Amino acid sequence: MASPDLTSTATPSEGVQRYSTYAKKFSISPITPDPVQWDKDWERCINSPDLEKSSVLLVAKKQGMRLEGLPAAAKEGHLTYARSAVVERQGHVHTFFTSFRAKGGFDTIWLLLEEPDRQKHILNGLQEACSHSFLGEDGRACCPELTVASMTKGRGNGFLRLLELFGATKKSAKEGVPFGLPSEWWERAVDDEAKPLSSDAEFVYELLTLGRNEFICMFILYVSRSTNHDVVNGAKSVDPIMKLMEDKGFANALAEVTQSVRETPIIRCENCEKSADELGSETRFMVCSACKKKLDFSLHYCSQACQRADWGRHKRNCGKQKVSKRLPGTAEDSTWATPSLPDFARDELNHFDAQGKDITTLGFGKSQFPRSAALQLQVSMLEADKPADYFLFTPARAAVRFVIDDPSAKMMFRFFRAEVMSSQEHMAIGPMVQYLIKGMAGSPGLSREIILKQISDEYGVDAEERLKRTEGNAPPGVTFMERIQKSVATMGPRLMNSMK
Repeated sequence: MASPDLTSTATPSEGVQRYSTYAKKFSISPITPDPVQWDKDWERCINSPDLEKSSVLLVAKKQGMRLEGLPAAAKEGHLTYARSAVVERQGHVHTFFTSFRAKGGFDTIWLLLEEPDRQKHILNGLQEACSHSFLGEDGRACCPELTVASMTKGRGNGFLRLLELFGATKKSAKEGVPFGLPSEWWERAVDDEAKPLSSDAEFVYELLTLGRNEFICMFILYVSRSTNHDVVNGAKSVDPIMKLMEDKGFANALAEVTQSVRETPIIRCENCEKSADELGSETRFMVCSACKKKLDFSLHYCSQACQRADWGRHKRNCGKQKVSKRLPGTAEDSTWATPSLPDFARDELNHFDAQGKDITTLGFGKSQFPRSAALQLQVSMLEADKPADYFLFTPARAAVRFVIDDPSAKMMFRFFRAEVMSSQEHMAIGPMVQYLIKGMAGSPGLSREIILKQISDEYGVDAEERLKRTEGNAPPGVTFMERIQKSVATMGPRLMNSMK
């Protein structure tokens, strides 16, 4: 069994389609000419009662193999060779993929792919694993957890979880010994065999176990090769992601948001604000019957005691208006699908949603630090002039109004502003001051130095040092905010679709 070419970026091959005990048993159509139908047949089989018990595989394989009269030495020879080959392949693939993930940003690229592209790569990985593993197509029956549906679940998280499990299991495995991913389903494959196991049953079970482990290994390899092929060859679907990857920090942040997206809102008690996870799985939430009946609006309570405790607040709206606390992660929280959003962004988006999506209502977040007198003046002036995005001051203390006309740029700047004005870390202060300087440094009475001094005084930080950090990570002439705005314009629709 030759080691696979780990660096190849070739497209999926025709492969070798060997005889399959299980494909025949379960009436699976051939891989070619219709791999999609082939995959549907396998998913139908995997989800059917036929494979509810893994023991049927052992029985079928024993019946399909000519074991009568096969000497014990021959069996051991087969197993010795298989063990050695699986150890070699697992080691090569683990080394390759660890490096590939670390250097190439695979996880970020994978999470930002569109769903059809991830499905394509998973299907390619299944086809190639069938062609290059020693079990061939029988490997699919032994690995029912490897399906297009399960691996793309949670916007690709299924496959990333497989990678984490593969890496963790390899790390804890003994050197020179093949390892297998934990599977209660597979461990029950010998349940229907007489005990103690016959030599034939032991031989087939270990051979299938080794084949299962190798099949998973090959699947991981060929999914990565298929993805890498599109990256290296500049596939149209990957191009916007690679442009986004020019700023890895922002790309990783977007991928983190995508990875953490919830499938459904969570339920919290409107009074104590706790979720089922915090209260215990046995908790049965109640809803306000009047709001449900009159408004089709669900306001949840974990107990009658909590409902009574909240009545003083809720009674003025009960059955009349859909009013809630918009608790994090609940259906009334406009950001429920993205739990990794920082608090300032969640607060601003909920406020934005409640105010009819008026950009000028995007404010300053809830301050986590004592605001300086200079910053308090800035906030009061902005509150009095909603369309203004910032006020800069000349040495004579004349206020210069900064207003952004482009809606998307205005929204982006205001989110940066909200982070700077609310968070003690002021992470976005470099990009914010860079944008202010590009737009206003040439105005009468203003300069780069004057703007930097004002920002330093308002926030109590070295604004010039923060600006230099921002400028060091971007090509000259283009601000960080402009680059992010362009990336969001490209990737925004894709990200919004992934969160639906």
